[in-house]
Amino acid sequence: SPLGLRMIVGAEGEEDRDYDFLASIELLIMDQADVFLMQNWDHLLHVLDHFHLQPKKTHGTDISRVRSWAVNGWSKYYRQTLVFSSVLLPEIKAILNKKCHNYAGKVIVANPVEIGSIQQVVLQVPQIFHRFTATNPLQAVEARFEYFLKEILPKQRDTLMSHTLIYVPSYFDYVRIRNYFKKEDIGFVQICEYSKDGKIARARDMFFHTEAHFMLYSERVHFFRRFRIKGIRHIIFYQPPTYPHFYSEMCNLMQESNQNKYGGSSCNMTVSVLYC
Repeated sequence: SPLGLRMIVGAEGEEDRDYDFLASIELLIMDQADVFLMQNWDHLLHVLDHFHLQPKKTHGTDISRVRSWAVNGWSKYYRQTLVFSSVLLPEIKAILNKKCHNYAGKVIVANPVEIGSIQQVVLQVPQIFHRFTATNPLQAVEARFEYFLKEILPKQRDTLMSHTLIYVPSYFDYVRIRNYFKKEDIGFVQICEYSKDGKIARARDMFFHTEAHFMLYSERVHFFRRFRIKGIRHIIFYQPPTYPHFYSEMCNLMQESNQNKYGGSSCNMTVSVLYC
């Protein structure tokens, strides 16, 4: 696993670390790379940064049998890398562009999308897609947050818009929104991958019984635990989900069987998505 390799490779300044065994890798296969993103992507990047570095020890190697391109430090240009993922993500493309240097080039094969996940939404509910502009991915982070604060949040704070779940794919965005809500004293509960079972149960109960206006919900906790959140009448996708089927899964949680009959009208339900 990336975490296991990270613990062996260690960090700069640590005495007990070893990355010599990564110097001679000729074939790297990353299967289900999208799952690595649901863990800690930095572990994977850290390990890849230690591929094909100059070994600290010879480890009993017969130098006469070492290939000339390895001696010259060209191993990274001969390594073959196979990456398999159920979805094509910017992070995976970044690995192919920045961490893969094979002299023969790169090939990306993507399966065509035949049926959109939006067709799997069984509930008749207004779905509004809000587009904001950004020139690059770094600016998109700030632009999305500003658009959320100015255009989305003021409308959702109305008492008629209670039972609003905010679905946040990135944990960094999750923390940023959480800190803003605490600063502005906005009533909310939160569920993320680090939440304890007791706090999760309490948050779900408060949200269902209208004791909290908002619920912050991280994508990772949905990936690992698939909670059936009850009482949702409004969903804000702070960013399109990493996995397309998560969109229909969350929208279908708004069915009448999951609603608090005292929580509002079935006619007052919305889905909002922010994208650029």
